[in-house]
Amino acid sequence: MFPGCGLIEDALAAELYLECNRHTTRLDLLSETLRDNKELMTKAVSQNDWALRDASKRLRDDEKVVRAAVAHNGHALEHASERLRDDVDVVRAAVQKIGFVLQWASVRLRDDERVVRAAVAQHGLALRFASVRLRSDRQVVREAVAQHGCALRYASDALCDDKEVVRVAVAQDGYALRHASKALRDDRDVVLAAVADDGEALTYASERLRDDKETVRAAVARHGYALTYASYRLRDDKEVVRAAVAQNGDALEHASDRIKGIPTHNAASLASRVAALCVLNRKVPCARELFRAVIEAARLWEEPV
Repeated sequence: MFPGCGLIEDALAAELYLECNRHTTRLDLLSETLRDNKELMTKAVSQNDWALRDASKRLRDDEKVVRAAVAHNGHALEHASERLRDDVDVVRAAVQKIGFVLQWASVRLRDDERVVRAAVAQHGLALRFASVRLRSDRQVVREAVAQHGCALRYASDALCDDKEVVRVAVAQDGYALRHASKALRDDRDVVLAAVADDGEALTYASERLRDDKETVRAAVARHGYALTYASYRLRDDKEVVRAAVAQNGDALEHASDRIKGIPTHNAASLASRVAALCVLNRKVPCARELFRAVIEAARLWEEPV
């Protein structure tokens, strides 16, 4: 329809081109005059993710055109004029679509609480682009970590040591525990909240809590492989290992050598019996209760008679 894809200078041809190539990134094929045509480019930015990039400098500073662009795709903010990247309404519209485009906002607006809260509500990790002041603001950070726990990574040191903020973060994503202060990684309440979301968050708990039976049992009940991060003492604890294997039979490989060497009640090899259970667990992953029942029936942890 457009042989050779030469420069398009006719408005009607340009409209036809845009209609037939809604997702093309080659708006540079339009003449400078057409890329400065407000009506044409307003339509283009409303259906093409990158059209604003190829609009004339004048239109990249036109509020109507830029609003249409960010309403379609927040990333268009990157190509708006400096003046409009400092316009609170334009920027808020953009970050409500894609929080990460906060990075293209002016320094002033990255320190604007309304704009930043809108950004972190869309994606908590947008906190990364907020001002130092707002990354130290308890309410802003709390909202960010509630949306994405690992936004805690970008919070101030003081807030990484705030128990309430950190509990909100680890409840949303257990792995956020890695960004908590040393003191809170040694706090049982915080660590229990983290492993309740993801047992493997135990890896970021303090050495003391990785040797705490209540904490480790909670972790392995959520994710059997968390046994890897328990102290050797607890990897040698039959109750803890039993809870881990009940969740994931393969967790047995992380138990102590003593536990792995315990003979079973009928003198069969523990390793072979657990291997069979592991196969069952993998083949019927949804049958957790059945798997638990089989373990109970096998009486794997009974001392030999």
